[in-house]
Amino acid sequence: MKLNEFDIYEKSNPKRNELFLSNIDSKLNVDIDINKTEVDFDWIDMILFSIPYVQKALDKPNKQIITEEEIVKIELIKKVTVDSIKHLSKHTNLISEFDPETGDVIPSKILNSFKEESFVTYENRFIYSLILLMGDFLTLKKRKLKQSLSNKNRRKLDYTATTRVGNERVRLESELTLEQIQDKALNEDEIIKKIAKIEEKIMFLKTTDMFKLLDSLSVTLVKPPIKMTNVLLKNVNFQYALKLWNYLSDNFDAKSKNVKEKKHYDDKGILKGLTDENFLLSYLNCDLIKAPNEIDKEYEIDKQELIKNMTNELISKILELNPDITEMQLREIVAEKYAELRKMNQLNLKKLEEIYRKHINMYMEKIEKKRVN
Repeated sequence: MKLNEFDIYEKSNPKRNELFLSNIDSKLNVDIDINKTEVDFDWIDMILFSIPYVQKALDKPNKQIITEEEIVKIELIKKVTVDSIKHLSKHTNLISEFDPETGDVIPSKILNSFKEESFVTYENRFIYSLILLMGDFLTLKKRKLKQSLSNKNRRKLDYTATTRVGNERVRLESELTLEQIQDKALNEDEIIKKIAKIEEKIMFLKTTDMFKLLDSLSVTLVKPPIKMTNVLLKNVNFQYALKLWNYLSDNFDAKSKNVKEKKHYDDKGILKGLTDENFLLSYLNCDLIKAPNEIDKEYEIDKQELIKNMTNELISKILELNPDITEMQLREIVAEKYAELRKMNQLNLKKLEEIYRKHINMYMEKIEKKRVN
C-alpha cells in the first residue's frame, strides 16, 4: 500500500503540529555555484556536410590560359609568332641588321610569347583560403568546447533544525545537492569523434596536389567581400563551398553565452518555511514507527479528550435551555438516553425496520378506530 503524506498530515493532531512548528529553531544555508559556457554545435554537421564539395572542387580545379611574354636574344627563339613581328615593328631599336636589296631584317632581340595553363585562379585561391579558414575555426571551437565540457552547475541546501513537542526533542540535519549532468543530446564522446573526423578530412585536403601547389606558391589569400565569379555562381561544388565560407565567417567571432552565478547565504524566506514544513512531515513519518501500544495509548488520550470536550459542550447546552434542572434529573436523562441508544445500536437494520413498520401499523389502527367512533 502506497502511503500518502498528505493523508498522514490531515490525520495528525493539529495542536501538536502547531506546537512543533512554533518551537522550530532552524537554519537553511543555500550554496549556488554556476559557471557554464553554452556552445553551439551546429557547425560540426555544417562542415562535415560541406567538405565533400570542397574536395571535389580541389579534384577538378579551375584553370585559365595565360600568355607569358619575354624579350630574348634571337639565338634563343624557337618560334617566331605574329606577336613577335608586331612587337618588332613597334620596337625598331631591336633591329641590328637590315638588307635593302632583299628586305631581310635581322634583330638582335625579339619577343618570345607562349601560352600555358595556370591554376592560380581566384576560385582556386578561394578554396585554398577556405581550407585554412576551416582549420582556424576548428581550433577556436575546440578551445570553447573544452570550456563547455568543464561546466559547473551545482545547487546545495544545508538544513539544520531542532524543536520540542511535549517531552520529545526533535533534531534534523540534511544536505541536498543538485548537480546538472551533461545533456545526453550532446554526447561528449560523439562530439569528440566528429571533431576528430573533421580534423582528419582537413588534413587530407592539405595533402592534395592542388593545395600543395598553391601553398608552395604562397598565393594571396582571398578576403571578403567575395567576388561572385561565374564559377562561384554556377558550379555546384563552389556554391556549397561559398555557403560554408559565409557560415564560418559569420560565426567565427560569435561569442559563447557564459553564465556565472556564485551565491552563499542563509535563506529566511519561503524556501526556509517550506523546508520547516517538510521537517514536520518527516517527523510525522518517523512517528509512525512508534510501538503499537504507544500509538494506541496516544490515540486513546486524543479520543478521551474529544469525548470530554463534546460532553462539556452538551451539558452547557442543556443548562442553557433549562437552568433549573437538578443533577439527578440530568443523570436520569443521560441514563435513559444511553439505554435507548445502546439498545438501538444492538439491533440490526432489519429489526429496526420491523419495529418501525409495527409502530406505524399500530398508529394507523388507532386512527381508523377514531374515525369509526
